Amino acid sequence: GSSCALLAVALQQQAPGPVVLGCPRASDIDVLCDDLALFTACAPWRFPAWEAETRERIIQDDVYGERLRTLKWLLRANRALTAAETPPEAVPAGGPLIVCSIQSLLQPVPSRAVMDRSSRWLRTGDSLHVQELLRWFVEQRFHATSAVELPGEFSLRGGILDIFAPDWQQPVRVELCDDSVE
Repeated sequence: GSSCALLAVALQQQAPGPVVLGCPRASDIDVLCDDLALFTACAPWRFPAWEAETRERIIQDDVYGERLRTLKWLLRANRALTAAETPPEAVPAGGPLIVCSIQSLLQPVPSRAVMDRSSRWLRTGDSLHVQELLRWFVEQRFHATSAVELPGEFSLRGGILDIFAPDWQQPVRVELCDDSVE
């Protein structure tokens, strides 16, 4: 039954960090997540397994986005904990529940250095070299398009830059005034 989920939530409340729940099969992840919802209001993070070969993986893949979202959260939470700050997004007790399959745990993930090189931060007031940023998007396998609809797309129209990163739920719009982020 749902005793595994109950035990996981009890462990989460005592754990100093994330609790990783490894399921024997990928098909068990959804069932366990449904059971966890009975005992906690905090939605578990999913860390799915790649289903495609390395050379076939694309930035628009849902698995890519979900794995990246979880890895980024863990990096931010780790940095916040080591700096004695509040972790990103409200999480009860020590950390999130991360649900995965054994297969997903065995698959490689990028190093922290690679994750840092593959991330860009844009803040209001920042000076931005637009052409350099667009070149970086292409290097990261984003697709230039006239209207952003899918993860992994970007669009520049005048002073409006739309970006939909693979790990985001929605795209964002960045307004530019010359080279300054408004």
